[in-house]
Amino acid sequence: MRSVAQRLVSVHTGKYVVVGGNHLGRAVFAARPFHAGAVIMRFGGLAVRGAKVPHDYAGTADRFMQVDHDFYLGPSGGVDDYVNHSCDPNAGVKFADYAIILVALRPIAKGEEISWDYSTTMHDNKWLMKCECRAPACRALVGEFASLPEARRAYYLSAGVVAPYIVRALEGRQDRAAEPGRPTIPRSGLADLHRRVQDFVQELAGNRPAAR
Repeated sequence: MRSVAQRLVSVHTGKYVVVGGNHLGRAVFAARPFHAGAVIMRFGGLAVRGAKVPHDYAGTADRFMQVDHDFYLGPSGGVDDYVNHSCDPNAGVKFADYAIILVALRPIAKGEEISWDYSTTMHDNKWLMKCECRAPACRALVGEFASLPEARRAYYLSAGVVAPYIVRALEGRQDRAAEPGRPTIPRSGLADLHRRVQDFVQELAGNRPAAR
């Protein structure tokens, strides 16, 4: 019988991506071209609270992804565990209907490594990782979204690949410190996205049927 994690990773993964290797170890590569905005895969794993995340895991052993203020997805055992970080990624994470998905930020060629910026889901967790992505704009350290350069934050926000709990926090800060003429982050159904991710967490815990 399939686990929740297996259900959440596409059974057609081999048609879309393959696991290979690079200077970091395992990596995920495009098995076909993707256009900008295309869905590449869904993330799986079991949801756990922050206090349950092992703090002695590091590097390739750390397969936990923050998905809310105090929830993390653990390793799924699937291909999504091997998508590496890049400071100049070609993909990004979106929180959609009952799923967390990876989408192409730009056209991706067959054989190209797929990567996303881990900082786009990290908020108030004090987690740091030495970066060896080798991108020309490598930041050397991967930290919380707030640590990103302003231009990079704006790029991810405009692309819609920043976790909703981070966007809510940013909007709250702007509400308290609004300045005349200062641009604001557009509201785009964030309350609904928050409800959906909570539903998703419940689905992972086995408390609701999987979305079709």
